[in-house]
Amino acid sequence: MPSFCEFSGESDYDRRQRGTIEIQGDYVARRKPAWLVLGKLAMVLFVVGFAYALALRHIDWPAWKISAVYFGVLLAYCGIAYLVRPNPNDMNMGWGGGLINDPTQYSDNINRGLRDLECVLQPGQLAVESVFDLLILCGMHRAYEPPEEQELEQTYGLSGTPIAPPVSPTTGRTLSPDRFDS
Repeated sequence: MPSFCEFSGESDYDRRQRGTIEIQGDYVARRKPAWLVLGKLAMVLFVVGFAYALALRHIDWPAWKISAVYFGVLLAYCGIAYLVRPNPNDMNMGWGGGLINDPTQYSDNINRGLRDLECVLQPGQLAVESVFDLLILCGMHRAYEPPEEQELEQTYGLSGTPIAPPVSPTTGRTLSPDRFDS
């Protein structure tokens, strides 16, 4: 429960500190390797199957009722997880990275709640995106293909202009393009 200090300290001041909840549109992704897609799907199917086996073993209902309720709840959860995308502002989680509440503002409470919601929904997002990746791999869903260089040159008028090497913002020296290679 927010205190008076939180409300008075941040009544209408700087609403940019709060996170947002976005609604997912189309799933756009590049084609992933088959081993990655199959590994993600195997992990999802293992967890779903294990939870289903636990439900069958420990709930004293007929198997058809358990199956209907389990897969209905699973379908609803995956649908919500795919559509709802919480985005907390990680720079405003309270003191100590979210370990301690900041008593002068309540937007850190909102961001911690969004972070918790994000943690609850991420397994469902993994399951849905794994299924979409399988559809992309099988050719039943379109994959994002980056445009060719010639199309970029025509679209943006680059016409073969070389890109300048990166420059260090602190020293002003030109950085080597292969500085991260081992």
